[in-house]
Amino acid sequence: MKIGLLQYDVKWLDVKTNFKTIEFYLSSCDDKPNIIFLPEMFDTGYIMEPHKIQNFNPEYSILEMTRLAGKYKVILAGSIPNKVGENYYNSFFYVNGKGIIGQYDKVHLFSLAGESQHYTSGKQPKDIEIANIKIRPQVCYDLRFPYSSYNNSGYDILAFVANWPKPRISQWQALLEARAIENQAYVIGVNRIGLDANGYEYNGHSMVADYTGTVVLDCQDKEGLFTININLEEMNKYRLKLPFLQDQIKTAF
Repeated sequence: MKIGLLQYDVKWLDVKTNFKTIEFYLSSCDDKPNIIFLPEMFDTGYIMEPHKIQNFNPEYSILEMTRLAGKYKVILAGSIPNKVGENYYNSFFYVNGKGIIGQYDKVHLFSLAGESQHYTSGKQPKDIEIANIKIRPQVCYDLRFPYSSYNNSGYDILAFVANWPKPRISQWQALLEARAIENQAYVIGVNRIGLDANGYEYNGHSMVADYTGTVVLDCQDKEGLFTININLEEMNKYRLKLPFLQDQIKTAF
């Protein structure tokens, strides 16, 4: 499977410009990945008061994801501010050319930034199966809580999308590697670059660690669509050789 990580400067509350950036990179890529992962709240930026967004319309973002996925024959995956009834969620969607094929609502809300005051927490982690490959989606702050990544389902890929600030980027890298080692799975982390409207700086370092914790792709601080092939057959051989996951104790999740 070929995966893509799209790291870019998310323009604050400028949904149309952000989708133009996404389409630019999709149109410029000759060898399309099967799945392209986008940062957390890739359409608006990490907004804590979604009720203040003029003409708030998560349906538009889903329709644009669907359009681009169909046009370029890929699956797009990333989180957006989402509203269900009276509640707002930080929802991680997987979308193909026909629409939504998977959804995860962020469980761990970042109270330090006020996320828990304005968003509703998802109920629990869950896996999404795409082409017989099991992926567990997670969003940013979830990375600090290893029990939500606990590989009690035999998933193949653990995918994080984030707005992870520059001052703590070394922790981002260390935690992604740790999640790969303890879960014997490929771990994908997609972060943004640039400044947001609150003055927070992001320097990317989107990356892929393999099932041994070895970093096989580091996007550094550059904007672009980065691709890599992952070898699930070799991962499964490694798990059979070193069956650590068989000795784990089941958790609540």
